[in-house]
Amino acid sequence: MKDDARSNKASEIKQKIEELKQRLQFATPKQAKAMLRELKALAQDFKGAASQLGSDAAELSSGTSGASVSPAQDTAATDDAANRTASGEAQGTAQPGEPQETAAAGTASNEAKPSGQPGEESDADATGKSDDEPSQEELKSALQAYIGAQHKEEEAANRSRAVGMKKEREDLKKLGEELKQLAKRIADLARRDGTDETESRRDKSSIDQALNDGNRALDSPELARSLDLALSERPGSARAQVSGAATAAPAQASLAYTAGAGVSSLASPQAVIL
Repeated sequence: MKDDARSNKASEIKQKIEELKQRLQFATPKQAKAMLRELKALAQDFKGAASQLGSDAAELSSGTSGASVSPAQDTAATDDAANRTASGEAQGTAQPGEPQETAAAGTASNEAKPSGQPGEESDADATGKSDDEPSQEELKSALQAYIGAQHKEEEAANRSRAVGMKKEREDLKKLGEELKQLAKRIADLARRDGTDETESRRDKSSIDQALNDGNRALDSPELARSLDLALSERPGSARAQVSGAATAAPAQASLAYTAGAGVSSLASPQAVIL
């Protein structure tokens, strides 16, 4: 949405520049003064677009522009989710209104019964866990693989956005140059009016200041570094390390979708990026 908003703003600036160029061909010195005021507002739009590009690029390179999870959150959420599923915390607990002592006694009684007797539950049935249920380590590997894939997709999307921002930067610099030349032409014509030149000079000075500020924002080393960082693979970054560590086999990764109630309880907002 931010990229679209900036792109639309740049398109509006370009369109208004073309309109002013057309009008300038037949403008009088008095009309040129009014056009100078329009150009003053347009220069402020240019400055705002350049500044916004720098801010968005900084957010992009730092990873705060999209949904992301830190490695510590990844590990904690994955461990917690796998532990809860592997232990089956939802099974064997006391029902509402049932004393905990009764539930504990029932559990102890079930454990004391020998397995395999007719009419009696086996240990697997009593605990509610079958031999086919994935282990804690398998669940952790599956979740790490899933989260790692999400991080890789985010990195790819960020690089794609950075490519667009780099082109947008060059386009804005061209617009800034066009605004500068147009301001000179309009100001030269406005001077021929010979009346109330103070306001025209003030408008021209404001235009020059806004254009200089916008160009400084576009030429800033911070913007260049932000775009270069977003475009790089960043193999040593925290998110790249998480992605690289998640090397579970496809069969294990499929557990995230086939483990039934286990994964539905695992997929907390902190653990999985949807």
